[in-house]
Amino acid sequence: MLLANEQQHDPEKFGKTIMQTELTCLQWREAMEKAQLSGQGAEFQRAQAAYQEWQQKLQILLAVLAISSPE
Repeated sequence: MLLANEQQHDPEKFGKTIMQTELTCLQWREAMEKAQLSGQGAEFQRAQAAYQEWQQKLQILLAVLAISSPE
């Protein structure tokens, strides 16, 4: 509910939050892929966990956007 209010109150800021979250997801995915290629198991697991967490945040933000969309 808080996110829906934020999206309605300041849609531009909410859009920037989505874009920043997408960028963070990409950075963690790259870190995960790099760790996997170099055989760093512990680093891979850490990056994978962070990537999954940010992916989940992104999905929530996009769901709020879809629900709040007038179309």
